[in-house]
Amino acid sequence: MTQSKGQTALQPVLERLLGQQRLIIADAGAAYGLPSHLQMLASVSRLCLFEPHAQRAEELRQLLGAEVRVFQTALSGQGGERTLYVTNVPTGASLLRPGSDAVALTDRAYFFPLQEERIHTRRLEDVLLEDGITRLDFLKADVQGAELELLQGLGTALSQTLLGVELEVGFPGGYIGQPGFGDIDRHLRDLGLELLDLRLARIHRFVSGSYRYLPEQVFGVHADSSSLSKRIWEADVLYFVKPATLMRRGDVPSIRRLALLYCAYGFYTEAHQLFDQANQTGLLSSEEAIQLKDDVVRLHRMARFCAFDSTMWHWLASPLRRLGIRLRNALCGFQGGKWQE
Repeated sequence: MTQSKGQTALQPVLERLLGQQRLIIADAGAAYGLPSHLQMLASVSRLCLFEPHAQRAEELRQLLGAEVRVFQTALSGQGGERTLYVTNVPTGASLLRPGSDAVALTDRAYFFPLQEERIHTRRLEDVLLEDGITRLDFLKADVQGAELELLQGLGTALSQTLLGVELEVGFPGGYIGQPGFGDIDRHLRDLGLELLDLRLARIHRFVSGSYRYLPEQVFGVHADSSSLSKRIWEADVLYFVKPATLMRRGDVPSIRRLALLYCAYGFYTEAHQLFDQANQTGLLSSEEAIQLKDDVVRLHRMARFCAFDSTMWHWLASPLRRLGIRLRNALCGFQGGKWQE
């Protein structure tokens, strides 16, 4: 994978944070390549991308180069032959049949008409072990309702090596028998992972051919007006292993890998605190902890910092923000905090 100039500049900091090791990251449902927030880690990671569509898998190989493993493989919980339900919009294809009650909320043309194909599937554990991979640090999966099944196909041993996962979860989801958030949360908590964040996607009901019909034609406001709440449709959930688990194990290499995964998702404060904890428990010397914490701050400044985020800018801009709130209240009357704000 070709590095940009910015990524090249980050390389020494990334390598110091990791030490003499690499991350191992799997992306299931990788039709468009690694998500942008994980690309920062590409140069210090062994990447395993799963894309069952032959043409798209070959395009990924050409785009990403030989150092990225692209598996033209469909994944399931048990392996073997399965039915793939190919939706009208290809990104909705799933091992689960569309048609839950939630489909009534959305555009049926996304799912239907539907085609069925018989495909061969494999368990994620079997594919990784066959490729000589005996540890998996991070799993990102977007497989249209089959995320829990994919996790179960990781097996016990590899599941216990997970430091984090990013999954798409339906609320309730458009597929028949689709596991809910509670099922996925229970499975991940049993593996010792905890929810750190979720990114919500909300919708208005699809009526008269549009998500905008009710807000615009009935209520007279734009579709994103904060005066109307949207209902949750799905969420990207983010789980990481509990730091206390790694502290009990005395697992410094995993602590370093976890810190870098935190940073990829913007949780630089969590990474900074993680190294503090490792110092307090005697796993890192004070000198090592100081160096690693300094590198976390350095990585944030190089990868994420913007002058408009500075404390000085925030102090200067606050009066203008307060003026805007007073103007809004004068024109519209006082408005309390909205659910989606």
